[in-house]
Amino acid sequence: MNNERNTNLRINSLYTIYQICKKISAIDLEFSASNYKTIQLEKIYEKIILHIGSFNRLTDGDIFNNLQELDISILASIARNIMDLSTAYYYYGEPNINKNEVKLRFLGSELNYNTNVLNIFEKIDVEKNSFLYDIIKWDINDNREEIKSNPEFNNLTDNQRSCLLSGNKAYIQSIQKSNFNLLPKNIESAIFNILSNSIHSYKLGLSNNSIKDNTLNRSMIDPIMLLILSTEICIIYTSNITINYLNIRKKLNKYITKEEKQQLKEFANPNYILNYIEQKRIEFSKNPFHVDTDINPQKI
Repeated sequence: MNNERNTNLRINSLYTIYQICKKISAIDLEFSASNYKTIQLEKIYEKIILHIGSFNRLTDGDIFNNLQELDISILASIARNIMDLSTAYYYYGEPNINKNEVKLRFLGSELNYNTNVLNIFEKIDVEKNSFLYDIIKWDINDNREEIKSNPEFNNLTDNQRSCLLSGNKAYIQSIQKSNFNLLPKNIESAIFNILSNSIHSYKLGLSNNSIKDNTLNRSMIDPIMLLILSTEICIIYTSNITINYLNIRKKLNKYITKEEKQQLKEFANPNYILNYIEQKRIEFSKNPFHVDTDINPQKI
């Protein structure tokens, strides 16, 4: 592939990451995780790697000759999903929490799943006396009873307990003891905003999804910028999560070579995207109408 010409786009690096990470994901492994924490993390990690594989397939070939027919918003969606998945990953994989708290978070996820299924059943008018409807209702009751009997439940605030028992959220970030920001918070927020807007039918999303220029839909956040940010988010987040995942599931380290581990460490470094953001900050800060008084008219 020769996708990195003419710009600082590291598509080939993302392809390398996929080849490394696939080996320790549920995609390739013939055995599964065996406890509440690793079972949850294994599934989240598998979804991340599937996202990366999809990103690679969409950008395979000579991407710069096909940009006009590629909706970059799809790639932005993948990058945004990976940012969301990182939130879930670090919630369930938070270090230094006891087994009761691990199980409490797992039960919260189960309750959220059952609550969503019940909501779907009711909206499509599934018979309330049907077997599956009753199963979901029983599961919801069981989830709530298990949550309330968990020793860690009493350590939560009233609002946290109410939120957890409602089943409306898969995870409650306020009960986390640690923050896991892979980028400076303001930059992470700005990138998440760009990616989110690019998914929707707002002007930012409509104006940066095609290389074809149109005066009415022109955007300062252009397609190339969106493509670079999407690629870099996938690289940084997947690499950092993989390093963490290998620390939690240590027996998976035998499937990765020393050279590959070193590559992951290099990919996990955020300096590449931070330097790019700094370049864009300088570019956006320039006054397009500024007249340089040091210019000698006779040399023009």
